[in-house]
Amino acid sequence: MLRHIARELRLPFSRVQGTATFYNLFRLSPPAPNQCLVCTGTACHFQGASQLLEELKVHIDTQTVEICSVRCVGTCSGAPLVVVNGEIWNHQTTPSVIARLNALLS
Repeated sequence: MLRHIARELRLPFSRVQGTATFYNLFRLSPPAPNQCLVCTGTACHFQGASQLLEELKVHIDTQTVEICSVRCVGTCSGAPLVVVNGEIWNHQTTPSVIARLNALLS
């Protein structure tokens, strides 16, 4: 599809691909059925969001749940927080996210 777009717009493929890979809303593969966004903004970062994100990437099946980060959700009082399928979960830990995801997926 990117090659087709490049041809139609008469642009180098590298420019079209660069745009598509720069913006996180473009996808080069189909998304998983569920999405888990870990907020890594300042408040969440200081409450352990980076560690939470890395642990979730190890413990969650990425075929069923896409694990990503987002810079700030704007709900700093709930740090660290995750957004699962559009729903905000405040004050999360790795075990709490895993338990809630398992309940959601069963």
